[in-house]
Amino acid sequence: MKKILLVVIIGLLLCTAAFADHAESLGLGAISGVGFGWAGQVVPDFYPVSLSLKIPKVPLFWALNMRLNEYYFGLGVTGDYYFWEPNLVSTIATNDNGSYNLKIDWYVGAGFYANMYMGPHDYFGGDGGLRIPFGVSWHAMQQIKQLEVSVGSVVGLGIRGDNNKKDPSFHWFLIPVEIAVRWWFD
Repeated sequence: MKKILLVVIIGLLLCTAAFADHAESLGLGAISGVGFGWAGQVVPDFYPVSLSLKIPKVPLFWALNMRLNEYYFGLGVTGDYYFWEPNLVSTIATNDNGSYNLKIDWYVGAGFYANMYMGPHDYFGGDGGLRIPFGVSWHAMQQIKQLEVSVGSVVGLGIRGDNNKKDPSFHWFLIPVEIAVRWWFD
């Protein structure tokens, strides 16, 4: 299971070089969410503040997170490709600091996620699967800083397993609220 997950992640990282038509800007920020999942029963799902990263010339929006508590340590990664980002509003606005481009978009995408957990008594587990992010993003762009704030949701379907169970289990999740803040650097 660990080897298959590693091969899938490496393959996805390598294939992103084929899509080099995105902006040549670096996006860096934070993302977090809360919702519910299902793996035989309803489970609340809160994921901590994650590093949000958009690398120039790579069309994936990355999120990297780390979970640490008294029971386990976890690492996670998501990669989303937004295949539809139409403008809702795009205009030049003026305030006391001058003019700026006010832009509001909505987006729909497809992506993947992978998480690994380690705990006491040699516990090791993980999950991974596909996800569909959607939402609205607001771009407040001025001369030096380019700020983006987005509010959205994510649904996903995946497989989960650990060294205490013989068979992996399927699970799905719905994150009703996901909030991200990104700064874009030219």
